[in-house]
Amino acid sequence: MRHFDLGAVRGSSSKGGASALKKLLETAERCHIVITPDGPRGPRHKVKPGIVYLASQTGIPIVANANAVSRYWDISGSWTNQIMPKPFSKVFLLIGKPIHVPEDISREEMEDYQELIESDLERLQQLAEQFVSGEITELPKQGTNSHATISDAA
Repeated sequence: MRHFDLGAVRGSSSKGGASALKKLLETAERCHIVITPDGPRGPRHKVKPGIVYLASQTGIPIVANANAVSRYWDISGSWTNQIMPKPFSKVFLLIGKPIHVPEDISREEMEDYQELIESDLERLQQLAEQFVSGEITELPKQGTNSHATISDAA
């Protein structure tokens, strides 16, 4: 990350979340923010409320994305697994349309947005995996809010 002049703000729902959220609110004025929505304690693929709160306070939309790789090495970690594309594999990256969260939403509305984001992440992941398997070769014409990028990992 240092090589690309990228910084990190660390925090989770169980440790340092409030201070991380405060730092992200300050950072949002001058930087793009990327968040992994599920933390080390899980459950996996469950969006935590912090990302929805951050979007509502800053006006920055949430853009879900997913990827799948045709051939990769699986590197198991202590709380997550990481995949590394093998040379000459295909990498499929799908990016959803921006989700705009209104300012000052209720707790119930926050939960609705969490579910919306989770649903979009799941849909994008399923589409990416369908690309990898060859089941589809282009995005469905109806009902998709995605953009697709296909690249060779050389």
